[in-house]
Amino acid sequence: MSFTDEGATEARVFGALARAGVDFNLVYGGVDSIQGRVYGLLTIAVRGDAAAVDEAISSIGSGVTVEEVHA
Repeated sequence: MSFTDEGATEARVFGALARAGVDFNLVYGGVDSIQGRVYGLLTIAVRGDAAAVDEAISSIGSGVTVEEVHA
């Protein structure tokens, strides 16, 4: 996930995943605020029902770009 919006936060992402009942682990990354703008990258491992994962990702909203990688 990449962040490029003031409203994007790790808490928003983690909260959306938790509300959807999706198991997740932060593998790598971080988010920083630079001159009032949020930038960052997170690599998150998620496990759960595919529909719940999709619901969580869609509820995160704007400012976050998601790239899915299946192992």
